[in-house]
Amino acid sequence: MSMKALLAALSMASFACICLAGQPARSDWRGFGAANVAGQPVELFYLSNEVQRTPDGYTRVWTKALSRPALEQAVGKLDSAVSERVTARLNRGYIPPLSQMRTLTNDQIAWLAASEEVANDSKLQPTTLVLYEVDCPKQMMRQLRSEVTVKGRNHSSTSASEWTPIPPESNLTVLHTLLCTSG
Repeated sequence: MSMKALLAALSMASFACICLAGQPARSDWRGFGAANVAGQPVELFYLSNEVQRTPDGYTRVWTKALSRPALEQAVGKLDSAVSERVTARLNRGYIPPLSQMRTLTNDQIAWLAASEEVANDSKLQPTTLVLYEVDCPKQMMRQLRSEVTVKGRNHSSTSASEWTPIPPESNLTVLHTLLCTSG
């Protein structure tokens, strides 16, 4: 290999490293429940790779809700790259965090793996996007920010809500357990 070719290869490799190093971390949305928002069925996700532990002992996490019918449609039309990621995840024995709370069938695990990949990569518009702050020991939480889309209209709030107890047997109980019992 000539010196010119070697320098060109090293230059391209350096450029690739710089470009890749500047890329934001890939989102890692994980399923934690299902609900109805404004009468529409949704699947709920939390952003597991951006859970923040604050110096004052609170835990902050973003959550989002995706329309169940839109999610089912997207899962039914996975492109080959996403489909390969789902298959590889399942072949490696993927266990969803939700399995800490519930016994899941293989079909439910496959659905979660596929829907989480869609949540990570899709262009689906969330029906809600909420930043929660959780006080794990006191089992309390509040919303720091929320964005809700109802009938095509966006509503947002950047005012922190009051601290409220986490309702028993709710999706928020599941979220609290996932956030507060894992490192």
